[in-house]
Amino acid sequence: MDIAKKVQRNANEKELNVEIKSKENPRPESEKHYCNADHDKLKKLGFKRTREIDDEIKIRIEDLLHYKDRIGERKDVIMKNIKWQKSR
Repeated sequence: MDIAKKVQRNANEKELNVEIKSKENPRPESEKHYCNADHDKLKKLGFKRTREIDDEIKIRIEDLLHYKDRIGERKDVIMKNIKWQKSR
């Protein structure tokens, strides 16, 4: 939800009036589960962050604004209800 709020805040700065809507999690694992991402390997490979997440969100919004009409025309396809099957 933290990322959704960041997207909402940055989009609202562009007067997009973004509303956060909860969707059922289509993935088989629990909505809340422990995840500890290992960033050390990336750092050892020389990765250096060049932007903060809010800056990247602003860039993505700007990129997508060029396609706003096309996205709106196809939102029923983009927002389809997807259900992932549990592992066998």
